[in-house]
Amino acid sequence: MTHEAKHPLKAHREETGDTLEKLARHLNVHKTTIMRWENGEVLIPVDRLADVERITGIPRHDLRPDIFGAAPAKEPAE
Repeated sequence: MTHEAKHPLKAHREETGDTLEKLARHLNVHKTTIMRWENGEVLIPVDRLADVERITGIPRHDLRPDIFGAAPAKEPAE
């Protein structure tokens, strides 16, 4: 059985208890748009990334690693 990682937006909603409707309202999109982003049917448009990042706190490199690359590695504390 393979395990695919959840989209960061879906993980965020589950952690915070936000609904599709609430997030859609904050982003001024339809809830099906959020569902399509979370399911990977459609990538979050570049012009929406700043708003999604501001509202959710999810860094844009997590939302669109295809553009911004993977998150920078944290250096170990000494």
